[in-house]
Amino acid sequence: MQLNDYDGDGWVSEANECISGIDCDDTNAETYPGAEEICGDSVDNNCDGQTDENCPLIVILPDNTTLYVHPTINNSFGLLSWCNCAGVDIIGLPNIPVLQDAIEDFNGETNTAAIVAQLGSNQEIPYPAEICSDLVAFGYDDWYLPSAGELYIMNMQLDFEIREPPYGSYWSSSESSEVRVYSMNFNNGILVDVLKIAPRQCRCVRK
Repeated sequence: MQLNDYDGDGWVSEANECISGIDCDDTNAETYPGAEEICGDSVDNNCDGQTDENCPLIVILPDNTTLYVHPTINNSFGLLSWCNCAGVDIIGLPNIPVLQDAIEDFNGETNTAAIVAQLGSNQEIPYPAEICSDLVAFGYDDWYLPSAGELYIMNMQLDFEIREPPYGSYWSSSESSEVRVYSMNFNNGILVDVLKIAPRQCRCVRK
């Protein structure tokens, strides 16, 4: 029997014992088993029964700006100190000693730029702001380390129990003092300031 491939992607829509999967949409050449999932198109591109899986999660900030959260639970793939700079005050990064003021800090992008501008290679020791600043993912290179306020909103809006919970604490780009930085614990939803040398994870975001 002649099997037709109507969209020319190399996969057919008719079930056949000689092929391991069928094209779930034989009118779309970007849709077939094993295809790369195109984020945001609401289409099951890889024919696995899901749409937009493994794509950035979406958070809406108080000013209605969309914040895209990288789907990888921990972009540092391990625990890192905030920097190798326990007593160094980052120039251009305001100290925010009051917790409520930190919750209202949504300047993660400019915070990250200030951190990287001052620390540079950090004596060749990777650090969260650098990891996010260097990240290229989903066709974008403008990822950054979220601020305390952005982490706070992420914790409020994302159902981490369903979305592979990032158990543990995550760094923000908001500085409390020259020795302390804010960190969000997604286990209990508590935002606190901790020593820069403490071990934490990082998760990158972009707008």
